[in-house]
Amino acid sequence: FSESYFSDKINLFENKLLLYYKRSKIIEGLYEKQKLSLETYKTSFNVMLIPGKNQPTLNLGFSSFKSSNNENKIIDKITYNEDDVIEYVRKEELNNNQLNISISNEFIFLGRQLVNMNALLYNTKDIVLQLANLDTLLSMDYQPKDVLNKSYGISIKSIHSKYFESAIYMNSSYYSSGKIGFSNYLKQNLRHLQLNLIFIPDNKHTKYKLGTFYSSSWGSGKINKYRARLGFERKISNFIFEIDINYVNRFFNEGSKTDSFMKIALNYIMD
Repeated sequence: FSESYFSDKINLFENKLLLYYKRSKIIEGLYEKQKLSLETYKTSFNVMLIPGKNQPTLNLGFSSFKSSNNENKIIDKITYNEDDVIEYVRKEELNNNQLNISISNEFIFLGRQLVNMNALLYNTKDIVLQLANLDTLLSMDYQPKDVLNKSYGISIKSIHSKYFESAIYMNSSYYSSGKIGFSNYLKQNLRHLQLNLIFIPDNKHTKYKLGTFYSSSWGSGKINKYRARLGFERKISNFIFEIDINYVNRFFNEGSKTDSFMKIALNYIMD
């Protein structure tokens, strides 16, 4: 394994704009026995904007890589005992692009609001699928390396008063790997919603927590999940004692399953 790279970081406008760039070349498999070394050219670029207090913060990251073993021959054969012939895919080449976006802001509206929105777009293409005959690859039980992932989320933490806080989190995502028609193809959609309420009595050392969670996934399989949570937290000197009681109900295509569990934790905070 070896890596050579160039990177640079620039801070502008009194550190309110941060720029980062990296270009690298990675080689895996440098030993003589590993004849098919894998070369990866990777580019990363990140922008962070921090304008100041009560202004939204933006973080934008982009990366891409192209990985190849530089083989021109796509499909090769191995012969055993003069009669047994095994075909395999000799060439390996992947193209990948990834984009991350995150925006955070804090403002006053019905209390103090802390909002974060994020998005992830991830796409890997198996170039072998574009160069070889698909029927031939199917007959060889080839496992395509295509991957597609899209995820979007938003979280809102609200501090309504010194006695009451709440948090809402929502996420929607799509994931697929492989290619339709091949044995390793997988597709899944996910929706997730979470609501937490925190009550803080006057002494500020005790917290009562109430939460509800819902998630639904479908595609290669379907599962609906509901969870309710009741929690208690008490701070005594440098110790924090926590109790969580959870009730979970899962619904599958074949039926349903119900679970309940309790979590007890004792943490120590060092001064």
